[in-house]
Amino acid sequence: MYFRRWLRLGRPQIVVDVRKVAALREQGRSWPAIAKQLGVGVGTAYRAYQELSKIPKAESLSRNPDSLLVAAD
Repeated sequence: MYFRRWLRLGRPQIVVDVRKVAALREQGRSWPAIAKQLGVGVGTAYRAYQELSKIPKAESLSRNPDSLLVAAD
């Protein structure tokens, strides 16, 4: 069964707009409210927000900080 080599296994990755997560969080929204508004899981929204803080400022200017690939809940 050589054809399985090309199959992608696991959960699909979700693209989350981290700027929206950060903006909603700064407005004081709860994690469940942010997740519901963006259509993702609570853990996915939280993880995207945490990944934003890990990106160094100089690197964030060179790559697109608008969205990150985050593993689904």
